[in-house]
Amino acid sequence: MAWLVLVLSVAAVGLMYWLIRRSAATGFASLFYLVPAVTSLLAFAVFGERLDALSISGIVICAGAWRWSIEVLQSLRRFDCYFPRSSTSWV
Repeated sequence: MAWLVLVLSVAAVGLMYWLIRRSAATGFASLFYLVPAVTSLLAFAVFGERLDALSISGIVICAGAWRWSIEVLQSLRRFDCYFPRSSTSWV
């Protein structure tokens, strides 16, 4: 029970806030594309579950969606001079 409270709750939220502070929130949100892929790879490594063709294709699709979102974010950063960010820190 302590593991669930301390590591999965407190540490995960702390890591999330650190990542948001370190990078843009949109860059952090793009990491959620990798959750299904990482979960299936961990299940393969830890529990010995099989990776069939559907699982591997899902991992490839998730990785491609994540990479595409990173490229879109990088291309949007080029236009920051045209669309400046708000001076208010909470917006």
